[in-house]
Amino acid sequence: FYGASIPYMNAVYRIYTVTLMEKMASATGNADGTAKYSALYEQLKAEFLAKYVDDNGNILSSSADGVTVSQHGYPVVDNAQTALLWALKMGLYQNEQQRDIMVENLIRNIRNENGEVRPEYGEDTLSVGFLGVNVILPVLTEIGCADVAYDLLLQDQMPSWLYSVKNGATTIW
Repeated sequence: FYGASIPYMNAVYRIYTVTLMEKMASATGNADGTAKYSALYEQLKAEFLAKYVDDNGNILSSSADGVTVSQHGYPVVDNAQTALLWALKMGLYQNEQQRDIMVENLIRNIRNENGEVRPEYGEDTLSVGFLGVNVILPVLTEIGCADVAYDLLLQDQMPSWLYSVKNGATTIW
């Protein structure tokens, strides 16, 4: 498992919470609240882009915070699957070119051809925890990569959903 830093995920979830608040304010007809949360989203997005996205469109989910190992001993890396997924989900890019680079980085990470990104893991495998597993398939589908989503879903090498099933589990490990 290669993850994103805790401060990175805190920033993303703050942005996510603000978008939910904006939707709730809009749904209840609270124009002032809608404007407030919309402005806060734009502010937080600008701060996020300045800190976590480099000029080449890479997500600095490790180096921006100076974190290389999680509290649980997992490597923390730039362009982690979860980091890329949440940036794409929340629209945290400046333009379509940056978005396309994020998509390319995500697909390259998942495909992991010849262990290019994650040497000890197979091709078409997961590298997400609880904060990424709930968004990986929807985001892949939304960005036009349903084929990659199906490849992940049907994969039975470690780490994957079917690996645990193939090895007798009755739930995901």
